[in-house]
Amino acid sequence: SSAPQKHMRAGTGHPTLVVKKLIGMYPCSCQALYERPERTNYMNFYKNHFGMIISSVVAICISLIMATSAIFVDKLTFTLPLLIKNWGTAFLVISLTGMAFPLTDWSFALCRKMGLRPETLPHVLVENFVATLFFNTTATIVLTAVNVFHNPEIEAAVAAGFLPNTLTAFVQGVLHDWPIMFIISYVFAFFVTKAAIRIAKQAVGELKSPHSPQNQFQ
Repeated sequence: SSAPQKHMRAGTGHPTLVVKKLIGMYPCSCQALYERPERTNYMNFYKNHFGMIISSVVAICISLIMATSAIFVDKLTFTLPLLIKNWGTAFLVISLTGMAFPLTDWSFALCRKMGLRPETLPHVLVENFVATLFFNTTATIVLTAVNVFHNPEIEAAVAAGFLPNTLTAFVQGVLHDWPIMFIISYVFAFFVTKAAIRIAKQAVGELKSPHSPQNQFQ
């Protein structure tokens, strides 16, 4: 039997909803890939192999990029344990952010209000902006907190009077890192998402549905 039929039998009787092309998008919020049209379930991408592959590849790659960038942007000493700590933290934050917010729906709704047609360059740029805005903000805040609080070097600087307190160092770190991390994440998102979609298509094929956000353009 065909791939769509297999996915329908494996689900709850509702059609499998798979975004046919998410170029430039962080699809970690892929609840739109398998959802009932009458309601939104932020965890629905777990029910679909296509969405799971895309979400996993993007979360792994983007979190690694952000974790590595955070070390150099903050001028920290690069060590493997620090990279692993930052990578795990960024992966968790990106995954939870994708589960908590329906970024796919929001980005396509914004594009519809702006009169942008799916799969055009302006549409892709807006998609990527919305996703990067949320993922970069949450990941930057958490990564900065992990690298600043209980950091012996920061505590020594505070004790020596170079910094008023640790909280000030944290706020300064977020303000300093956010624009840099945003640019890095925004650029890499295009390439990572294309690769993730290609991997997903090779694994399970490309499934389409009229309920996908791309097909709801009015």
